[in-house]
Amino acid sequence: MDLTLVQAALVLVLGLFAGTVGGLAGVGGSMIMLPGLALLLGYEGPEAIRHHLFIGSAMLVNVVVAFSARARHKKEGAVDRSLVRLLLPSMAIAIVVGVLAGNAVAGTVPKRALGVLLLCYTGYLIWTTARRLPDHPDQPGTRSPGWVVATGGAAGFAGGFLGIGGGVIIVPALVLLARVPLRRAVAASVGVMWITAIIGSALKLLTLGQFGYTAADAAWLALPMAMGAMVGAQIGAWMAHKLRLPWLRLAIAGVLGLAGARMAWPDPPQGVLNAGENIETAPGVPGNEPGRPARGMQPDAGKPRPDAEAARAGSAEVDG
Repeated sequence: MDLTLVQAALVLVLGLFAGTVGGLAGVGGSMIMLPGLALLLGYEGPEAIRHHLFIGSAMLVNVVVAFSARARHKKEGAVDRSLVRLLLPSMAIAIVVGVLAGNAVAGTVPKRALGVLLLCYTGYLIWTTARRLPDHPDQPGTRSPGWVVATGGAAGFAGGFLGIGGGVIIVPALVLLARVPLRRAVAASVGVMWITAIIGSALKLLTLGQFGYTAADAAWLALPMAMGAMVGAQIGAWMAHKLRLPWLRLAIAGVLGLAGARMAWPDPPQGVLNAGENIETAPGVPGNEPGRPARGMQPDAGKPRPDAEAARAGSAEVDG
């Protein structure tokens, strides 16, 4: 996917912001990247097929965000390996199922579902902060291994279907159901996420062809985001251990609430950086009657379309 210098610079800033939120909240950053990409680059039709490309790119960046944040949390001694070992198997299997299920539907389905999930998570953060619920004692291990395994499965499926890291499910579930301290839950989330994100992103990239895109398209879009996310993840992980708990929750709630509303709200056909561009469509992509754009973000508006030429030729024969 071709980007102008302005687009690439803004996507890099988007990655920086997403990485900061990801390291701060123990999430992959997709809930920032996906709304941001929709705002900047937009969708090419009512089926939002391009959202699958955005998912592939965001999942690729999730690997960078989670791995970078994990290094910082590990340095702080917050990564509980027993939690990671319980989360990993079910989450790795479920993310494969989630990717395949997501590929079977139009891009509007995971887009709006993500918006609803983020709004629910925002409500959870505000509720727990308003209630001033005390954090659990900071001790390794967990009293509810069954809940941890189930959490991994739910987070993995959501991660594959929605294109997220899964932390938006892992963190509250570990805190509420397994009675894990917030900071340890955040560290466990990124500790398992960088592994499952590799599995999910690889499968998503390999299956992008059914939507008319390639792994290279997703990789080029992910590159500037990943550069910013590497720095942002370190900043966010550092902030997670320095901010007071109520401020941490409110900061996350504010950002994710805006992102959730953006995803749930109907999108314009083009992003703010694509306004005025002539988006050429090509029929034939499954589930995308309006079509997808030609290669790159700026198709050749002056190039005649084969189907249009055939239609004109047929009309000339009838007239003759």
